[in-house]
Amino acid sequence: PVAAATAPAPEAKPAPREDPAAEDVLKAVQGWARAWAAKDVPAYLAYYSAEFRPPNGEARANWEAGRRQRINAPKKIEVDVGSPRVSMNGANAATVVFRQGYRSDSLKVNSTKTLIMARHNGKWQIREERVGR
Repeated sequence: PVAAATAPAPEAKPAPREDPAAEDVLKAVQGWARAWAAKDVPAYLAYYSAEFRPPNGEARANWEAGRRQRINAPKKIEVDVGSPRVSMNGANAATVVFRQGYRSDSLKVNSTKTLIMARHNGKWQIREERVGR
């Protein structure tokens, strides 16, 4: 039997390069989610900019105390950042929209999350956070 001729394999094309700044933003968001899931409150809070304004005009100290309590209360937390989309708004600002999956022993929530990020001293931090569209 004669072996059938095979067509040469198509040349592999390099994957398109992501914007390095957008990659850095995404790494910061993943780090924030890991710190939250690890229940590392100081690391988690460090992802929030000094300019961060808590929702509903709540005082920053009160917001941090509430976050601390809600992070420490469950035995286990899982946080997923699904299908993130990064939009760069100049060199030092970005918007990240993603599906946030949150699971703990007492709560399971999937929602759309928007983080407005700003770069301060080379570090990406959360300036504003919104749930829903």
